[in-house]
Amino acid sequence: MADLFAKYTCSYCQEDITGLRIKCVECPNFDICLQCFSAGAEIGCHKNGHPYQFMDSEPMGVFQGRVGWSVREELRLLDAIELYGFGNWEDISGHIETRTAEGIPHLEQ
Repeated sequence: MADLFAKYTCSYCQEDITGLRIKCVECPNFDICLQCFSAGAEIGCHKNGHPYQFMDSEPMGVFQGRVGWSVREELRLLDAIELYGFGNWEDISGHIETRTAEGIPHLEQ
């Protein structure tokens, strides 16, 4: 939970990272902003071909409440609604994997 409010700085351009950031799997404490990542930035031992993870730095999203949704969960929700149809909450929750049918906000049609 402490990581929820952590601030991240791009290891390349030194700007604050808001929203989505890229974390290098090989280089310890190496985070890079989307702009530097898309430009293929390399610095020190970090090479742009290293494996990476997308990290969601902000808890903001469509579904606000006690338990926020990550960007990944929201994208999977939208994908699942397209695949299984609006209202098919059991199949949709299975697609999201991190939410139960009861944990999905049932939106008004």
